[in-house]
Amino acid sequence: MEVTFDESFAGMLKYEAKLPTIGLQLDAQFGDLYRFSSVKNSFWQLKASHNTDGQTADELRTSVMKQIEQLKSAIAAGEPLRVWWSETADDQVGFYWFCQSTQRVTNRVTQVRVPLMLPKAKKWSALYRVSHLGELDFADIQSVLQNEHPLSIDERQSYANGWQAVLEENAPVRVNLNGTVVGVGETFFDHFLSLEKLTSWSAIRVIGEAMGNYPVDVPDWWYRYRLDRLASNGN
Repeated sequence: MEVTFDESFAGMLKYEAKLPTIGLQLDAQFGDLYRFSSVKNSFWQLKASHNTDGQTADELRTSVMKQIEQLKSAIAAGEPLRVWWSETADDQVGFYWFCQSTQRVTNRVTQVRVPLMLPKAKKWSALYRVSHLGELDFADIQSVLQNEHPLSIDERQSYANGWQAVLEENAPVRVNLNGTVVGVGETFFDHFLSLEKLTSWSAIRVIGEAMGNYPVDVPDWWYRYRLDRLASNGN
């Protein structure tokens, strides 16, 4: 069973590579991490209010809990697990969570750590950068699979300590600085937004500019939330 923390990449593995896949859309870079064990948590309403897919807070939570149950079922069935992750904060914290969840299981577990800068398939003189796994070309999957290696119980227990650390800190936002997950305030990405342009630009255009100029794997719903907060504060 393939496991990833990016729904777009999960779709590629499932529908193009024809591999059984669980896409865990944990959004672990943002918000209260205790939401995975709490029926009511403000994170779900925050995301639902600023997402554009029309899902309610209850639907968002139910969807994520269903994904987690899929993983539990695969573990109970003894299926081998292959987890894909990168150096984004979302992936790294998700990977810590995965290791915490599987630290005692006897299933065969392997990992594929995907670089965010890699040679372009069939054009090895060229490099390209992705901000998250969903931007990978399908042609790159086979070459990236060369990075697969076993993830032992001892290793999983060690990485599980990373989950405990970020859970205890429970910062509003998490970023990856030179391989270390660091908790920061929710204003951290605000300077990517050209607020002065809101007098002549739509919020959608301002967000699009931020995502284009700074491809750092910040979802548009987070930027919408920040614009709303800044507006309510009179900025």
